[in-house]
Amino acid sequence: MPIFPNDSSARYVPPPTGVVTHVFTDMVGSSALSETYGDAFESVRLEHFRLLRADLRRFGGYEVKTTGDGIHLTFAGAADAVRWAVATQQALLAYPWPNPIDQVLVRMGMYTGESPLMEDNGRPDYAGPAPNRAARVAGAAHGGQILLSDSTRILVEKDLIREGIRFADLGTHRLKGIGEVHLHQVLAEGLPERFPPPATLGVVRHNLPLPLTPFVGREDDVLALTDLLSQGKRLITLLGFGGIGKTRTALQVAELCSEVFPGGVWWCDLAQAQTRDALMQKVAVDLRLDLQPPPSARERVFAWLRERRRTLLALDNLEQVADGEEAILELIRGLPDLVCLVTSRRRLGLEAETVYELQPFPLPTAVVFFVERARARQPNFTRNAENEADIMTLCQRLEGVPLALELAAARITALTPRQMVQRLNERFRLLQARLPDLPERQRALRTTIEWSYQLLTEDQRALFAQLSVFTGAGFTLDDAEAVCDSPDVFEDTQTLRDHSLLRTEIESQTQTTRYSLPESLREYAAERLREQGAEAADAVRRRHALHFLARAGDDLSRLRTADEGGALRALESVSADLHEAELWAGQRREGAIPVPDLHGHLCLSLGLLFFRLGFPQQALHYIRNGLASVAPADPGPDNLRRRLNREAAGLYLDISQIEQARQCLNEARSQAAMADADEGSADEENLFGQIALAEKDFPAARAYFRRALEIRRAIGASPVGDAILLNNLGLTEYQDPNGNTPLGISLLKEALAIRERAGDVRGMAATRNNLGNFAFAAQDWTEAARCYAIALDCERRLRHPFGVALALNNYGEAIEQSGESERALLCYAVAAHLFRESGSPYADFCENNFTRLAASRNLSPDDRERIRRQTQGKNLERLCSVALSQP
Repeated sequence: MPIFPNDSSARYVPPPTGVVTHVFTDMVGSSALSETYGDAFESVRLEHFRLLRADLRRFGGYEVKTTGDGIHLTFAGAADAVRWAVATQQALLAYPWPNPIDQVLVRMGMYTGESPLMEDNGRPDYAGPAPNRAARVAGAAHGGQILLSDSTRILVEKDLIREGIRFADLGTHRLKGIGEVHLHQVLAEGLPERFPPPATLGVVRHNLPLPLTPFVGREDDVLALTDLLSQGKRLITLLGFGGIGKTRTALQVAELCSEVFPGGVWWCDLAQAQTRDALMQKVAVDLRLDLQPPPSARERVFAWLRERRRTLLALDNLEQVADGEEAILELIRGLPDLVCLVTSRRRLGLEAETVYELQPFPLPTAVVFFVERARARQPNFTRNAENEADIMTLCQRLEGVPLALELAAARITALTPRQMVQRLNERFRLLQARLPDLPERQRALRTTIEWSYQLLTEDQRALFAQLSVFTGAGFTLDDAEAVCDSPDVFEDTQTLRDHSLLRTEIESQTQTTRYSLPESLREYAAERLREQGAEAADAVRRRHALHFLARAGDDLSRLRTADEGGALRALESVSADLHEAELWAGQRREGAIPVPDLHGHLCLSLGLLFFRLGFPQQALHYIRNGLASVAPADPGPDNLRRRLNREAAGLYLDISQIEQARQCLNEARSQAAMADADEGSADEENLFGQIALAEKDFPAARAYFRRALEIRRAIGASPVGDAILLNNLGLTEYQDPNGNTPLGISLLKEALAIRERAGDVRGMAATRNNLGNFAFAAQDWTEAARCYAIALDCERRLRHPFGVALALNNYGEAIEQSGESERALLCYAVAAHLFRESGSPYADFCENNFTRLAASRNLSPDDRERIRRQTQGKNLERLCSVALSQP
């Protein structure tokens, strides 16, 4: 960031934000000067940069970056930008350049507009269209000339005329990639006034329509597409769902390539063409060919294009042309100098085709786009602190789809962003507008989707409707084949993908393709499913619920094994589908479900999942839902209500609600079989032992844990469960003031050995943590910190927020005793944050640790807040990095 050197009064000029004036400069003829004068030119170049920067601080300018032999600058005030440009041009023109160079000419251009600040390789930079427009204005100027757009002139003319600075109206000009811009030349004392016309687009061979809106947010896509064209690709299909911005992007690419194709750039809108012959007829019309027969439109198109050198034919909206791919193949085979840029919602499937798929806008770009379009509808609309969060939520919920954002922006005269967010449950009603400048198919989001839906076969439409039951992270092909009733799920899923009705991404760890429906498509598909009738819809949802319940059961069985991390990630990926199934089963449990207690089983799976992820309150919510829907049954080992009560008891213990835990355990015991003991009985004994431990009844706790261990060993249960009890017996010796420390350590080491053999990472973390507690009690700070660090590493591998928080707090206490108070403060702050996120009462304990240590170090409230701010807006891994960073 520039701080101006050799000046004792130099100060840092922060990058301006909001409405910003961008200025670009460029030394004219610098390449020729460098070639002619070689190394001697370098000193001239550096002196030119010094003059550009000399008055920058005086006028409050900020240097964003150098651009070859020029600079990109920004100013908070448009008038200051013009003043700087005038003063700098006067200095450049008056400077005594060394012989034989008698003059260095610099062109300057500026544009004022909304400019969100971003970061590029660690440096501040700007998003939005304003920087690109300023660069194009500068490119139209000549050496020694200052050009500005009307957006800047309007802001400054009244004030600067008093200072002798005037403006010459140069009229409206078409700039490459921008469209039409009204340009003005700055006139001031000492500056030349006579220049050739601006270097804008002259008469070129094209029929490109003039864009009606500014181009925003697809600069990288345009660059990639122009690169593909420069590589000699003959057929490029710009693919994407309706409203994603294919037409506007293709038009931008075509305009930027207008000088590259000697045969011209020709635009054809095929929205009304349905057949191959109609396509050729429309191309002939757009090429302005005489259509009086003979010959046919096809023959005239071929004859006309054959006479031209390399030509670009941009064919917009090809998807509905039934045999369009055959027409394209005929064109590129018969015309070797022809290049086709096609926009379509479906792939052509040709060997010569290069597919480039447009993605939705990322959130920052979506916000810029929405604000730009809203301001076009209501000029006084501003993005401010009051509506910032609502705009972000709206753009996020609309998933960055340009058409959806455009239609929402059209409502800005009647609704605020907050009101739009509140009405998104009426998405299709909200996202429609009477905008005559939009094609009929794009005046409502529903119409855009129906355009694609009508291109499908009946089987494909039925599959599309059924896929609406999937949510969250989407689905795999195996999921679709298990849930959907369709003649060929595999092929029809690929067809839906080829029609841009499904998104895909590849899971890096499993190398599995996942499919998903954008939310607007999913809502439309759900409507189509409801139209099939309640019975058909329930049949799909029942298969969906049973499939994901079975998947959850497989993944839950891998907990407390070496593959627990993979199991948790798999469970997270289906958690939204499990939740959706649980909601449906809860509503239908009296009707359409022939599976006993399906809702209760789904609730149990969700409760186990969120418990393992470290969110006990969410887990308890699902377990309570399950208990509310499952009636008491005959006593037995597989009694679902008994299992739900046990899980509820464990969760109540985690949040220190002892009486509720005891009530659930008493009911669970009443549901147990009176005959042989079973594994459930051992679990209940263990939980009663934990209640006794919480109440500091150490003899009772030992008795419960030992009884549970005897039951497990008598029935030959898994040794991993034995390790839980050995761990709890060791913990009892630690917590009992009269406990046997050597016995406690021995029990924990026995538990640790079992857990290491089984690969039970979660259990290893718990036991290491308890061994650390024994070392801490013995004031062996180094050993305690080592044990806690190992526990923390285990919990990080599992991405378990509750476990990470526990290990971090304990690690902080150990290193605090070793004198590392700065790092300990960070550990306490992060641990408190994570406990609060998971709803754990331990948050207060960690916060007390933080407050105590901060007070002992005499930290000011500002310093404490600075440390706490480091925990905001970070994921679990980054929080760990913050906590463990060196001060």
